[in-house]
Amino acid sequence: ATAGSNEKDVRNSFDDNELSEWKNDGRISSGWIKYELEHDATISEIDLKLTGWRMRSYPIQIFVGDTKVWEGETPKSLGYIHIPVKPTSGRFVTIKLTGASEEKDAFGGIVEVAAKTASELDLYKDPDAANANGQLRIVEAEFYTK
Repeated sequence: ATAGSNEKDVRNSFDDNELSEWKNDGRISSGWIKYELEHDATISEIDLKLTGWRMRSYPIQIFVGDTKVWEGETPKSLGYIHIPVKPTSGRFVTIKLTGASEEKDAFGGIVEVAAKTASELDLYKDPDAANANGQLRIVEAEFYTK
């Protein structure tokens, strides 16, 4: 994978470790990451776990090759979001931030019972989370074919 910034950390977005993440440097212009698949594939669904999943919506575009397959605000969630796309063939998948993220708790203060880690990737307890509007932060990205 390559990215608009912090390329040394891009592997964190597909390492199967939900305590790590890739993030850009906070500028919308560097808020993109491009994944090279092992071979051409027909992508039909994209699953993402984005940092701040319960409080933050990211305005993004997703491309397979040069074809835009999705655009919109990511939904807030309690973990992974699933984005079905028109099956599109390509070797590269790009996720691009298109504007500032929106910050608001979507779950009315519901908290997990499990103890939090030092990482706090859901940003629920991070007092500076609302000030990071130009960041794209990906915990995990997965691409599926039918």
